[in-house]
Amino acid sequence: MEGLEIPKQEVHIKIDDSISSSKERHTDLPHTKPIVLMSVLSSLHAGYFRISLSLCSQAVLWKMMIAPDLPSMSHLRSNLPSLAFHLLWCLAVATQVSLCLLYALKCFFFFNMVKEEFSHYIGVNYLYAPSISWLILLQSAPMMEPQSVLYQTLFSVFALPVLALDTKLYGQWFTTEKRFLSMMANPASQVSVIANLVAARGAAEMGWKELTAMQSRA
Repeated sequence: MEGLEIPKQEVHIKIDDSISSSKERHTDLPHTKPIVLMSVLSSLHAGYFRISLSLCSQAVLWKMMIAPDLPSMSHLRSNLPSLAFHLLWCLAVATQVSLCLLYALKCFFFFNMVKEEFSHYIGVNYLYAPSISWLILLQSAPMMEPQSVLYQTLFSVFALPVLALDTKLYGQWFTTEKRFLSMMANPASQVSVIANLVAARGAAEMGWKELTAMQSRA
């Protein structure tokens, strides 16, 4: 045993920094922002436009109550400040623009999901909501008259999606797709009726009697 030599062994210690590097990647805030944005866009749908739709409806109701050509509202006119109406209208515009920008980004990044929503017999009805909100905002705008060229141009732009959706939604009941009203009608179908009534009201303010009658019948 005295002449036996024990061989020396070298021990190499290697520190794996993959865990620490992965933590650095996960805690990198600039990289988490696109992930959060994509998560918001993927969960966004046209039904969220009900938020702006409710604000726009309040704005047009407020404008009707403070209108000088309504004698029945004269007792409320002095108690309703016009500043509140302007603030409410600006809030509705900001909400509508924000939702439209987000939905436009969804159309760019998640076009297949938007296509599925357009093809769904319930989800397609909520696609009326953006146009309804824009039409109500236009009718409640405090700085434009219905007889102005800008008003009529914006009305035509906002009413065009309503006409396109009417062709798609109601036209399929009379085509070879055989999607009958009794099979496709649902509570969300009332949104299309509201869209046509709002468009008819805007056309009546501009004096377009033919379009008013057509939208009322739709």
